[in-house]
Formats: sequence, structure tokens, C-alpha cells
Amino acid sequence: MYLCCTKNDYLYSLNFKGMASNAKIVVRKKVNKEGLYPLAIRITKNRKSTYHYIGHYVHLKDWDENKLQVKKSNSNSVRLNNLLAAKLLEVNKALVELQSEKKDYSTNQIKESLYSESKSSTFYEVASDFLFELEANNKLAQLSADKVRVNHVINFNKSKQLTFPEIDEQFLRKFKIYLKREFNLSERSIVNNLVVIRTIYNRAIRMGLVDRKLYPFGSDKIRIKFPETEKIGLNKQDIIAFETAKNLTDSETHARNVWLFSFYFAGIRAADVLEIR
Repeated sequence: MYLCCTKNDYLYSLNFKGMASNAKIVVRKKVNKEGLYPLAIRITKNRKSTYHYIGHYVHLKDWDENKLQVKKSNSNSVRLNNLLAAKLLEVNKALVELQSEKKDYSTNQIKESLYSESKSSTFYEVASDFLFELEANNKLAQLSADKVRVNHVINFNKSKQLTFPEIDEQFLRKFKIYLKREFNLSERSIVNNLVVIRTIYNRAIRMGLVDRKLYPFGSDKIRIKFPETEKIGLNKQDIIAFETAKNLTDSETHARNVWLFSFYFAGIRAADVLEIR
């Protein structure tokens, strides 16, 4: 068997008993409506090729054809190149395993073997399983809150193809700025969003979908620290004033009554109040 790698490890070729197969990162010349071109892994064997699309797009001016990587002119070049390296390494490991079995696979069979039964690997897929379990366990209040937080991540990334190697310190810092700028969230709410990402990331590590060394949280990385909160209590006069407030709309009256119902039941959760008939 012969192995050949370029200096930047983006090209990797295999030969086994004269039957060559290799994987390479390429940009496909199929422009989308935004004028961007898709990144793909090209699998070639005996001069026949098939393609697996990664789910990300770039401008042609941002692609280095010689180094087979995204140029620094792209604001996400570091994150994208880390993803490309991880994806290519994944394919190359699988090619080694297939060829060590001494089976003569066609390019389409190689692609099917690599991807048809692969584990869920995107953040969206693992998050969907996480949310499904919350619903199955009837944790409806947490489900309602965490579904919004997962959607924040997907909307920020502008794609459901977000992988765990992409969720690095830079991604999380930009995500925090996004939450503050777009939704004016408090520090506590931003931390709650990070907690959900951390929970799903740990889940992916346990599933073997991402190496723990890529974990972006910790004392020397992204720290999750809950800010001090000031609790302000209501006195008897405040409650009486709230009960006897005048000139409320129907919606405001209903909201006031729901809150008082919860209050008089010693702070019953809002989710439980809404379930009561």
C-alpha cells in the first residue's frame, strides 16, 4: 500500500494492489442563487469519481486551488478549513478500512458505504434527538425553552449542516455577540443558550461523534459562569395593587389572573398552569 500526502494534508491517496482510490476536497462548479459554489469531497477510483457535498458554499475568489483550502479572505476560513480537514480525515480512515478488507469497491459503493449508514453527526441531528427525549420524558417547560435556543444556533449558522468541529471558541464568541445584538438578551439568557450547546456537545462526545480534545468549553476556553441575579420580592400592598388594577384589556386581565393563580398556588410553574383545565 502506498500513501501520499501533500504538505498541508488536504490530499490523501491510497493504492492497494494496483487499484488506486483517493479523496480530495474540491469546489464544484454548480453555482447557487447567491452566487456561491459548493464544497465537496471527490472520491476517485480507477479514474471514476463521485462526490459528497459537505453543506457549505464559498465564492470562487475565496478558494485556493493549489492548497485546496479556503483563503483568509473568507471570514470563516479557519472554521471551514478545520471542518474540511476533519471530513477528509474521516473519509481517508474509511478508505483504509475498506481497502484493508481487500474488496474491490466501485466509487459509488465506496460513497454508499461511507455515508449511507453513517451516524448522525451534525449539531441539528443530535439536538433533535435531545429535544425528542425531553418531549418523551414530558419535560415540556425545558423543551419549550431549549427548542428556542437550538433554533438560535441554527439561525446563526444559517444552515442545519453545522458540525461539532465547527463549534469552536471563535464560533461561540460570535454567537454570544449575535444573541446580544439581535435579541438583546441578558447575560443570564446568553449563558442559558451556551448551556444547551454544552449539553448537546457532551452528548456528541459520548456518542463518539467528536473528539473530546476539540471541546470548546473549560477554564482556558469558553467559561460558563452564571451572573449574579438580584431578586426583588413583592409585599402585601404590591399584591393588592396588582389584584385591583383597573382599565386593563382582556389580554392583560387574563395574564394578571394566570399570574395570581400561580401565586396563590405557592408559585406553581407557568407550564403547569397552562396545562390546567
